[in-house]
Amino acid sequence: MRSPLKYVVVALAMLVFAGAAHAQTFTGGLRGAVRDANGVIPGVTVTLLNEGTGATRDAVSNDEGQYNFAAVPP
Repeated sequence: MRSPLKYVVVALAMLVFAGAAHAQTFTGGLRGAVRDANGVIPGVTVTLLNEGTGATRDAVSNDEGQYNFAAVPP
């Protein structure tokens, strides 16, 4: 005979791990640098456009010409 406690423990473990798996999100990122023939260009506003929804996000290039968009949905 198998112990009912064993089944309860397994069921609780499955519930705990199912909640953790559900909390995962899928996002990416985008980064780059603004440059021309003379070098980097700081202070440039870069716009990221979601063509599907029309939503936009802006980032400004830093002193090294670099910009970063974090947590970008697919």
